[in-house]
Parts: sequence; structure tokens; C-alpha cells
Amino acid sequence: MAFMLRNTLRRILTNGNIARHHGSVRSTTIRTHTTMTSRNFAPAADEFDRGNSTLLSSGVAALMHPGKLHRNTVSQGVDWSEGGEDALFVSRNGRVVGVADGVGTSTELLQSGLFSHLLMEEGKRVADEEGVVDPQVILQKAYDYICKRRVAGSSTACVVSLDPSKSVLRAVNLGDSGFMVIRGIGSAKVQLTGRSEPMCHYFNCPFQLAIEGQDTPAAARSYEIPTGMGDMILLGTDGLFNNMFDEEILDHITQWGCQQVQHPHSFRPEAFKALAEDLAKISQRNAADSRKDTPHHRDADRENYILRPGESMDDVTIIISRVCPATTH
Repeated sequence: MAFMLRNTLRRILTNGNIARHHGSVRSTTIRTHTTMTSRNFAPAADEFDRGNSTLLSSGVAALMHPGKLHRNTVSQGVDWSEGGEDALFVSRNGRVVGVADGVGTSTELLQSGLFSHLLMEEGKRVADEEGVVDPQVILQKAYDYICKRRVAGSSTACVVSLDPSKSVLRAVNLGDSGFMVIRGIGSAKVQLTGRSEPMCHYFNCPFQLAIEGQDTPAAARSYEIPTGMGDMILLGTDGLFNNMFDEEILDHITQWGCQQVQHPHSFRPEAFKALAEDLAKISQRNAADSRKDTPHHRDADRENYILRPGESMDDVTIIISRVCPATTH
């Protein structure tokens, strides 16, 4: 274990600060107890008077890797115990959301969990206090803050914002976290109308932000996707997308949506939180099953890489948002 950590650290410090998602360095013991953090976000009432008719109503879930439950997650005065190396933010005005996934393993010199959490905290501050809604600007400002603080480590990032005046969703994505835009919630079959593409240097090595690294916010892929009332936006870290195929996610959301239309409080933040929790649990259940066909297993097979037991297990962070009228809150 120590040898692998040293080699990982040496590779990061000498190869342009690129780290791999290396599940083999994590505990291969899959425990049955987990820590789930979930919340719902109804944007603050004082944000509704800005002339915007729609916003994002969101629920989130963060399920920590079971092998990390007893890890020390307090560093530089920041407690990043929620989500492990994963982090997220939801802006107060209901227009911007983001997820990040610290790459690698935390040591005294390599603190990717701290990196991802500070990145998202600063992204939220920029959106809330400076009123910035451009996802590229938010990511750049958050990254500049990380560089100023000289935080070691690295992280993927995905930031999505809603522009109600033009009925479009704008997003930037760097690495293998990502987003999906889903239409037809409550119908017999939902439709995928937009999706980010993962960005990787090679297997298990996503594009990632790091101080003095070769990947910067300028390398992030930008998206502009038409969106409308009732559309669902799902953001997730690779703990979700490595362990569930898109079709699985869409099928589960289809079933969930058909159940929701039967209830008087359909499509409220509390319901989105419950859906995010379900998907996170399914993802970790798939990861724990070495016989389960998953995207991660297929990617490994293509690279002739033999996954060790438990290597697909990961933190899972999910934000589920729906475009809704501001007047519904």
C-alpha cells in the first residue's frame, strides 16, 4: 500500500500533476454500512424577484466509499467528510449547480478531497455573492482561488447553469464527472436530450484540475443545450457513471416518474433527493458485484486491465434538478 501511494505521488509530481482514479489503492474490503448525506434545495424566496420565470429545484445525495468511513477528513480547517473526495454545490438562486471528484488518495501532500470541496465551496460563493451564472467563469474563479491557496491534489469538475431568458442550459465539464438532460418525466419513456462526454487521458486517468497541472478550466468542454419546463438535469461523479449505464439510469427515472405523477407532491425537492439516494445506492451495489456488467468493467476489458475486487467501488455524488416555475416555491 505504501509503495503504491509513493508511486502515485511521484507520478503526480513529475507528470504534469496528473493522477489516476486508482481504486486499487483504496480498501478492497466492501463493508455493508455506508454513510449517506442527502439534502433538498428550494431556492431562497428573496431570489425570485429577478425577472426569471424558471429555476432549478434540486435534491442531492452523497454516498461515501465504505472503505473511507473512518478516514480523517478535516484539513486546513475544512471538514470534507460529506462525500469523501466528491463535492457539490447548489446556488442560492436556483440557477447553478456543480459537482467535483478529487482524483487520487489523500496524503499529507496530496489532499484531493480538500481540493474538490474547496473548489465547490468557492464556486458556490462566486455564484451566490458575485452573482455569476456563466459556468466557465465560475469554474475559472474557483480554480484561481485554489491556486492562490496552493492546495495540493487534483479534481474533475462539472458546472451547469440555467439561463431562463433563453431557455438554454449552459455547462462546462472537465474529466469523468458529468451531466444528463432528461425530458418527458412522468411519461412511459423518458428521453435523453443532452449529455456530457467524459474526458480522459487514458483509462482511469481523467482530465483534472491541479495547481501547475496541464489541465486548466480552459480545457473544459462547453455545452449549450435547449431546455424547457419540466426537464430534469442530473449531475453525477464517476461513481455513478462508472457503475450504471445510461439506459439503467433512464429506466429507473422512467419508473420513478410514473410513480410520482400519482402523488400530490410530485416533483418536489424531497422527491429528487429520494431519487438521487436510490441511484447512489444502486451504483454502489453494482460496484460491489464483481459479476455485474458495468461501464467500468467494459472500459477495463477494452484496455486489457484486470479489475481487483472492490476496485470499482467509489464515492457517489448526485444532484437531480428540475426546471420549474419560480412561483411553485
